Amino acid sequence: MQIFKSVFLLLAASMLTLGSLSFAQDEVPEGFDPELWTEGRRVFNEIGGMGCAGCHGTFGANELGGHPVIRGDDIDVDRIHGAVEGMQAMVFLQALISDDEIEAVAHYISYLGTMEPLVVTQRREAFEIPEGDPVLPADTHVQLILYNQDRAACTWTVDGIDTEPVVIGGRQIDALDWVTAETGTVEAYCAERPDDRLSLTLQ
Repeated sequence: MQIFKSVFLLLAASMLTLGSLSFAQDEVPEGFDPELWTEGRRVFNEIGGMGCAGCHGTFGANELGGHPVIRGDDIDVDRIHGAVEGMQAMVFLQALISDDEIEAVAHYISYLGTMEPLVVTQRREAFEIPEGDPVLPADTHVQLILYNQDRAACTWTVDGIDTEPVVIGGRQIDALDWVTAETGTVEAYCAERPDDRLSLTLQ
């Protein structure tokens, strides 16, 4: 996997925050329900002891490799029901998941689909990006996902945007979300190792 030190992004500073959920005040997705989102995220990560995340990744972006990306409105209640009832790897969930929980998961996955994911891996104190330097269009809701493969925790921080850092334990995944807008340059880094930085060029 090739290591990159420069990533092209577009970012914004005005945020609405709910836990690790952030977006610009005027960019709240239509129909967004924070309680349903919270329940959907819980089920997505915990149902059956491994959650949907166990295969598809914590943010449905196939962060671990080998499984489909599941983000967006095309993963609706009917499709989730069909997977639970028809896919061999998922049929065990029939006895565990309720219709209300499936609705919540569909809402959470729909929310994930409003964002452009960028998966960054930290390994041996270096950042790796599997698809090179992405250039994202303006007015885009970005989710910067860090898969921390090191043993030590990382306080995932981005200078230049108005959102709280996220503490990511060793061998764990979490993300920072925001809406792109202005040009410039910011830097993402682990606060514990401030000299090792990923430069984010905003254009």
